[in-house]
Amino acid sequence: MEVEKEIGKMLQKLSAIEIKLDTALSQQADHEQRIRLLESRGSRRWETLVTQVITLLAAAFIGWLLAK
Repeated sequence: MEVEKEIGKMLQKLSAIEIKLDTALSQQADHEQRIRLLESRGSRRWETLVTQVITLLAAAFIGWLLAK
């Protein structure tokens, strides 16, 4: 009887651990997705900045050529 109670307690604890593990794994996947989104935002900003700088330099050069 005592052994059966202990086994029952162990099974309950094991079940709780399994639920916590599943929750942690699903949260990890969510965090990875968020990190990838934040990383892509930064690269898009740099791409936009570089494009604007190149456009500005090209416009300045063309303006300089036309002014001559």
